[in-house]
Amino acid sequence: MGVISLQKLEQQAPEMVDLFKKTSICLDKVNLRDHRAQVALVLDISGSMSGLYQSGKVQELVKKVLALGLQFDLDGSIDVFAFGNYAYEVGTFTLENYKSCCQTVLSRHPLEGGTRYAQALRLIHDKYRDSTDPVYVAFFTDGETSEPELAEREIIAMSNARIFTSFVAIGQDIMPGEASAKKKKGFFGGLFSGFETDFKFLAKLDTLPGRTVDNAGFFAVADPAAIDDDKLFSLLMSEYPHWLVAAKQARIL
Repeated sequence: MGVISLQKLEQQAPEMVDLFKKTSICLDKVNLRDHRAQVALVLDISGSMSGLYQSGKVQELVKKVLALGLQFDLDGSIDVFAFGNYAYEVGTFTLENYKSCCQTVLSRHPLEGGTRYAQALRLIHDKYRDSTDPVYVAFFTDGETSEPELAEREIIAMSNARIFTSFVAIGQDIMPGEASAKKKKGFFGGLFSGFETDFKFLAKLDTLPGRTVDNAGFFAVADPAAIDDDKLFSLLMSEYPHWLVAAKQARIL
């Protein structure tokens, strides 16, 4: 079972029961049902995210990442961070307070003009560099960064830490591994031209050379509220199990 009983969940947060069951099924498929890790959520607070916050779609993502936290984290919690021009540690959210997550984020840190991944990655690295447990980071953004070189350096530096980052772009559908097709030329390369235009850098982070282990994954969804829950959880876990194996082989874990 996970870190919280189904009976307790039914009593405290019945709206989470279905998601909890779906995460259980997903984790069974990748043999991570009894896995323990800290879970962190990084939220883009650049101005272009305004509609996603107002529509409640970002709050739905909070709910779904918390479902992973209920399975992985001994406290059944997630640590939430936000970034735009700067990066901020917002706090820890559980069943008791997760519904106020987005309200808390935006009341403390109104939407900003930039999308600086490196600021957020550095904050995550500093927070968890001495963690004795694996750390799973879900990093949501709707745009490219203004400082790609700095973000690359952070990902390379983090490859020696017990941290895996799943980059999730919002705005179009790209499955794990598909973005590599952007390198192709000719007709079939043209079919994937949108990948290069919209999320070229995130795709690059997924295959970035110079790392001790592959510590990042990438996929994109057109609408985070429309994607099937089972599919989303499967995508979130598509590369993390491989990192666990590689990190153990490299004696990082």
